[in-house]
Amino acid sequence: MTLTMIGRAAPPREAPARLGRGSAQRTAVITLVLAIVFQPILHPTGPGNSSPVDLLIVAAIVTALVWLAGTHHKLRAPYFVPVALFVAAGAASGLVSAYPSTALVTLAIDVLLFAWCTTVVNVLSGPRAMRYALVAWSWSGIVWAGIVIATSRRLRG
Repeated sequence: MTLTMIGRAAPPREAPARLGRGSAQRTAVITLVLAIVFQPILHPTGPGNSSPVDLLIVAAIVTALVWLAGTHHKLRAPYFVPVALFVAAGAASGLVSAYPSTALVTLAIDVLLFAWCTTVVNVLSGPRAMRYALVAWSWSGIVWAGIVIATSRRLRG
């Protein structure tokens, strides 16, 4: 004889919580979405091959840190060990290279990219924030492609 138990049904899913007006989380999401939208703005290049969009990336990282400092949200840093090994190897090779200042710039870029990745993972951990970022990314790609097409036609004709 086999006995089976009937499990309780899972509670119905609630809609994701709205981002509070004026909250640090909302500011982090907005700056992250702006940094995503303006990714094609890579010229003019500045020192260390930086670009205007890097200011938005740094703003997104700072606002995410402010938001995480004010909450009990667990900081997730994917690929920390591989990135740490990568940066350590770059630092070691930079010490013995003929151009240590170039190696230092490269290490700073690697750390910035890891901070950007960590920011994206933590800020977009909720479904609503992820939806905002995906919609902005999709539409901005279409708009930027239209701008490129329009300017290339204007330059040719």
